[in-house]
Amino acid sequence: MKDKDFIINLIENGYECDYLDFKAKQYSKEKYESLLKDIMAMANSKYEGDKYIIVGIKDKPSGERDIIGINSEDFIDSSNYQQVVLNNIEPEVSFDYFPFEYKEKLLGVFKIYGNQDRPYMLKKKYNKLNEGLCLVRKGSQQSIAVRKDFDEFYLAKEKFEVKIMDPFLQQFMIKKGVVD
Repeated sequence: MKDKDFIINLIENGYECDYLDFKAKQYSKEKYESLLKDIMAMANSKYEGDKYIIVGIKDKPSGERDIIGINSEDFIDSSNYQQVVLNNIEPEVSFDYFPFEYKEKLLGVFKIYGNQDRPYMLKKKYNKLNEGLCLVRKGSQQSIAVRKDFDEFYLAKEKFEVKIMDPFLQQFMIKKGVVD
């Protein structure tokens, strides 16, 4: 019930950001490039909690939303999306895609969770997307990861301590403000 209330709150009060995106239509086979880009960018977002892509909602520039919904016969099974993502993005991205009923309309919800093994990137070429592509969600946009993004990915993974044993070098580094 908690998840249901949370998703309703996202629909009614949320805005596109590091952890939320709205899509008018499901990802058809012809749109799998977009699926890979969107899932990868969300998984690489700096936001530490669960991230959502809610399908069946058209977000307007005015901030209003049209609840379009998805025809129940056309609802795409999660396993289709899981296979595409698993076959093309590394390391493995944890996500679910499930139906969600809102105001008598069927929506689809991608919940991307537990993705602490950043960076996520394409492990092979997929149509026009090149092997090694790494996208990051920044606000309501996705962008190609740059050096600063990779630095942040790796700095977040491991914290380590460097000890300088040479007393002369240690004093020099303290004076320069490099170490405490």
